[in-house]
Amino acid sequence: HTIEESGRSYVTYENLALKYAGAHGIGGGSTHHITVRGCDISFIGGGDQYGGGVRTVRFGNGIEFWGGAHDNLVEGCRIWEVYDAALTNQNGGADVKEYNLIYRNNVIYNSEYSFEYWNRPETSETYNIQFVNNTCVNAGHGWGHTQRPDPSGRQLCFYASPAQIHDVVIKNNVFYESVTNSIYAPQWTREQIDALALDHNLWYQAAGTMMNLKDHPYTMAQFAQYRQEYQQDAHSLVADPLFVDIAAHDYRLQPGSPCIDAGTDLGCPTDITGAAVRAGRTPDLGAYEYVARP
Repeated sequence: HTIEESGRSYVTYENLALKYAGAHGIGGGSTHHITVRGCDISFIGGGDQYGGGVRTVRFGNGIEFWGGAHDNLVEGCRIWEVYDAALTNQNGGADVKEYNLIYRNNVIYNSEYSFEYWNRPETSETYNIQFVNNTCVNAGHGWGHTQRPDPSGRQLCFYASPAQIHDVVIKNNVFYESVTNSIYAPQWTREQIDALALDHNLWYQAAGTMMNLKDHPYTMAQFAQYRQEYQQDAHSLVADPLFVDIAAHDYRLQPGSPCIDAGTDLGCPTDITGAAVRAGRTPDLGAYEYVARP
C-alpha cells in the first residue's frame, strides 16, 4: 500500500498525490474518523494477493476501508487508472459494522470499478453509507483491464453480501460508460436492492447490459422498465452528460448539460473545485457545478 492505516483513527490526508502502489493507495482495517480530501490517486494495484499458485488474484484499490470502518469521509479526490476499485468498503470473515461512510464530490475514471461493496457474514451490518455527487467515467477502460484474469469494468459492483444493509444513498452521481455494467448485483435479492436509495443520477451506457440484477438484465433502452419494476431512480436521467472534453478528462459540464439543476439537496454546499452551489438552485449532478465561462 502507499498508505497502510490499519487500526488508525482521526487522521486527515489532504492534497497528496499517491501513485504506483502494487496493493492499495490507502488501505487498512478497523479505521474510523479518517478524512481523505483533495488527493490525486492513480496507477494503483496489480499485485499478486496470494503469492501465486492456484489462488493467484491480482488486486489493488484506490481507497479501501476494510472490516469494521465508520465515520470516514472521502471528498474532492481524483481517482483514476486503478486496477480494481477506485473506492470501496468491504469485509469478509469477521462480524463487524460498517457505517457513516461518505464518498462525495470525487472524479473517478479508467478504474475497473468506480465503487465496490460487499460485507460477509450475515451477522455483520452496513448502514448510513453515502455515495453522492461523484462523476464516474469509463469503468474498465484503464491500464489493468486487459491484464486481468477476470476483466469486467463496472461502475457499481456489488458482490454477494449477506450482511444486513440499510440506509445506503446513491444520488446525484454521473455514471458514464462501462465495459460491462453500470450496476452489477446479480447475487443480490430484491430486498437488498430495496435497501439502496438510488435517485437523481445520470446513467449512460451505449451498449450491453447496463443494470445486471438478479434474474433480469436491463439495457439502457430498458431503463424505464427497470425503474418501474424496481421502484428506483425515479428522478434519474438516461442521457449524454455533455462533458467539456472527455478525451482530455475534463468532466466539467457544457451549457445545456442535462446534469444542470437535476440533483437534490444532500447538504453539499460546494463542488470538487470549491465552487458554491448557486443560491436558490438545486445542485447539479456529478462532482462539478456548472459555471458559465466567457
